[in-house]
Amino acid sequence: MLDTKKPYILDSFALVAYFLGESAGKKVEKLLKQLKQKQQKALLPEINLGEIYYTLYRRLGQLAAEEVVETIGELPIQTVPISQELILKAAKIKATKPISFADAFVVALAKEKNGRVVTHDPEFETVKDEIEIIWL
Repeated sequence: MLDTKKPYILDSFALVAYFLGESAGKKVEKLLKQLKQKQQKALLPEINLGEIYYTLYRRLGQLAAEEVVETIGELPIQTVPISQELILKAAKIKATKPISFADAFVVALAKEKNGRVVTHDPEFETVKDEIEIIWL
């Protein structure tokens, strides 16, 4: 059963797995279907949309990456604008943890929204005591 008390924050790894049809992506697909049924949306920092785009561009080409961005707009996902406040929160996390800058935005948003991160990226091991993580 879907727990909607806290927002779900999607990491780019989760969505890349979804679009590539990987096994971890099946769990993301299930989550997105449940969110759609509940008329709720997962959150995705805008910077992570860029990370998804360049990752899929490199693997599948420009056209496929553009189609994925368009598809994300049709899914129960809300992209979150990057404010100066969120940038500075992410920068502080990046300064103190061995995590990518894009992942630092996911962590900062999870802390800000009291949300849980959906990922299979091992980098999040470094912050598992600070945020709730749903491992794929």
